Amino acid sequence: MLSAAAAALLAALTAARADTEISTNTSTALDTTASGNITIDSTGGVGVQTATAPAVTINSNNSVLNNGFISNTGVDSAVGVLIDTTNGSLQPPATGFVSTGSIDLGGGGSSKKGIWVTGGHTFYGPITLTSLTTTAINGVSVGTT
Repeated sequence: MLSAAAAALLAALTAARADTEISTNTSTALDTTASGNITIDSTGGVGVQTATAPAVTINSNNSVLNNGFISNTGVDSAVGVLIDTTNGSLQPPATGFVSTGSIDLGGGGSSKKGIWVTGGHTFYGPITLTSLTTTAINGVSVGTT
């Protein structure tokens, strides 16, 4: 027989995480640990203005589908999407991270990262972008595809 504490812990670990669908604009940063699989509809977006948190963080075995926009504008060290493997390798569903929408880090500021993979472990999901528009890396213009 499980103790009450062990039963509560087991229930928390096995509870289904609700997925998150963004169909309007939100100024709240999202992460997959709290939000499950994240889908940003073409009518929605995640827009923040902060150097302290990425607009969207993939930090669990969940996926992100961006059909709208992700933005973190007008600040130094802004991050659009952070793929954080600090707590171990991530194995998201087959979609991984897909963006048919935009990732915008415009406005003032420097040292910005559109998609940043960090943490020392492996992200086993694909990163799929439908287009890449002109950007700058260390002041050098990079072409479009």
